[in-house]
Amino acid sequence: EFAQQKFKELNPYRPAEFTRDWNTNTGANDVAVNRRLTDEHLANAGFVLRSPDVGSLEYRYGAFLRDTVYTGQRHFGRYAFLKNGYDIWVQGDFLTTNSLSENSRFIRPKANVAIPFLRDSLGTKYWKLGVYGERERNSRFTKSPQNGEPDTLNKASFYYDLMKVYLETPENETFNFSTNYLRRYDYAPDGTDFSASTLADELNLNGNWQQSRNSRLGWNFTWRQLTIRDTTLTKLDPSDTYLGRLDYSLNLLRGVVQSATSYEIGSGQERKLEFTYLQVPAGEGTHQWTDRNGDGKVQLDEVEIAPFQDLANALRVTVFTDEFIRTNNVTFNQSLRLEPKAVWFNAAGLKRFLGKFSTQSSLQINRKVREADGVSPWNPFQLNIEDTALVSTRSTVYNTLFFNRSDPKYDLQLGMSDNQNKLVQTTGFESRRLQEQFFKTRWNVTKWLSFQSAFTLGKDRQDSEQFENKRYEIRSFETKPQLTFQPSNKFRTGVTWRFERSKNQLGSEGENATTNDLKWETAFNQSATTSIRSEFSYVNIKFSGQANSPVGFAFLQGLQNGKNFIWNVTLDRQVAKNIRVGITYEGRKTGDAKLVHVGRAQVGAVF
Repeated sequence: EFAQQKFKELNPYRPAEFTRDWNTNTGANDVAVNRRLTDEHLANAGFVLRSPDVGSLEYRYGAFLRDTVYTGQRHFGRYAFLKNGYDIWVQGDFLTTNSLSENSRFIRPKANVAIPFLRDSLGTKYWKLGVYGERERNSRFTKSPQNGEPDTLNKASFYYDLMKVYLETPENETFNFSTNYLRRYDYAPDGTDFSASTLADELNLNGNWQQSRNSRLGWNFTWRQLTIRDTTLTKLDPSDTYLGRLDYSLNLLRGVVQSATSYEIGSGQERKLEFTYLQVPAGEGTHQWTDRNGDGKVQLDEVEIAPFQDLANALRVTVFTDEFIRTNNVTFNQSLRLEPKAVWFNAAGLKRFLGKFSTQSSLQINRKVREADGVSPWNPFQLNIEDTALVSTRSTVYNTLFFNRSDPKYDLQLGMSDNQNKLVQTTGFESRRLQEQFFKTRWNVTKWLSFQSAFTLGKDRQDSEQFENKRYEIRSFETKPQLTFQPSNKFRTGVTWRFERSKNQLGSEGENATTNDLKWETAFNQSATTSIRSEFSYVNIKFSGQANSPVGFAFLQGLQNGKNFIWNVTLDRQVAKNIRVGITYEGRKTGDAKLVHVGRAQVGAVF
């Protein structure tokens, strides 16, 4: 292969490991050392000898030249024997380079010996017991500026030895597993030679058990111990870490019961973090900052998620501290679906009635804790944890009972949801829990007229260790009927009325609000190329309390006490075969505030 110095490729055409294999700088023609471009010559030659009884023997020689800037020579050899379940191979890769700034020697021998035993039930496949080893020693010597001779190993040099013993069962079995134990010695450059820096021991267990096509269990587990042999050569700390995952799926009675379970554990280190907010031009952030104390500075208790994009004048930034903490992590996911209709779809009488019911449930837990007495690193359901041991918790529970689900005429839903999270920062903990119980109905009166309704009981609780004004518990009741008229596929219009009563149960202020929200929506699709959508809302809020506070913001959500008007119109049009244009106009009049107009335009192209 020849590449002229003027050649500039549009996309990388060489293998991803090319720069690593040849100890070159990043890029196909990047000579970063002396900022010169050169012609490149790459040559490879080799042979392969194969025999069914003896195995295969391979040898390759390669040379890579960059004029007088870089010269590399690479030798690769491999012998492999694969027969009657035996898997034996050994290979070596040896590279020498000479450039203007350094000389290098890269040695990479690898070997594997796997011996078969215990045939499978069909007598065609074997269990395997094997030993594997590899070494990578990349010695990169920086040339002395005085005499041009290589004298010391630079920081890009590395060296490790790895040895592994493993046991594997045949793959295409109902039950299979594999396990291995490996030890790795790492060395760091130390003057003109390498010195031992770390020692790692690792144990891996993997498996799969498929009892039938309706039941499958899979697992993997890794334990790793890191020992520091020379603290002057590494910044790592000694550690014992583990990582494991268990997955189980179940399908019973031809789909009546469908279950999926996932359990994951892990340990490690992570930085302590804190959040701060930066003031940005309005509309370019994610949060709304309200200067409640008038000092002109962004305070943590003055920032909320922006209800409207044009009010987003603050940006949340995650700041990682220099302090590390060891954490034990556990994640649990469970989903369950009951669908009697899967077997009773043609039944009559009581079975037909019971077949109209179905349920869908899910549970998600994600927890990170420190090591502490009384805190189990394995139990995901232990959520009531002291703040001194807690890093973060997040859980979500969702249950819904359906009647006549997906029926073209009507259906009913009864359900609940519970979302809670808690995070410990350097400034203390913050937690929030949102609970809802709901009942929903859908009735298609005719082909062009439908009615939907929802009744919801809610509880929104927030707690903050540092800011007392961010502590509240708002209980609410909401009803939301909706009437939709759709005479054709081109036109749809609907009216929604939302009535909500809410009250704060914490503190002595007794904040409360009554909200009436009347919304009119229309959508018109002239063809596949043009669509127009519009919304108009009249929101009347009677709020009792301090509006300029976190609690007041939770009640008002960016609106004001009294009458509020919100509207928007969106036009989407395909102006060419691969070009689409979107234009949006938004407006609002909240209480005594000035009228706000916002316009947006977007052009999208598909290539």
